[in-house]
Amino acid sequence: MKQEAFLREVSEQTGYSLEETEQFYATFVSVMAKSMGQGEPVDFQPEWGRFTPKLRENPGRQENSPRQKKNPHVYIQFKPSSKFEQILLMTLKPSNLKSEGESEE
Repeated sequence: MKQEAFLREVSEQTGYSLEETEQFYATFVSVMAKSMGQGEPVDFQPEWGRFTPKLRENPGRQENSPRQKKNPHVYIQFKPSSKFEQILLMTLKPSNLKSEGESEE
């Protein structure tokens, strides 16, 4: 689901206007990014799970390697809650899942 469709669906289900929903979403993302930017995990238990910022220095590169050194990489680790996993297992159908090589249209 794309962001626009997601926000429209949330707006319809909550009864808030699309503008109010977009404002809430922008604030939500801003607060979440600020927190994770400070290295703090964001915990949405029991509904979703835990988002943890991680820094990958450059694992696997040998000290004397002739390869050019790579820059550190920041990524977000997501650990879903058991409640969220149960909801996904109950609602996901194998036909809805895309294989790794497929692209979204």
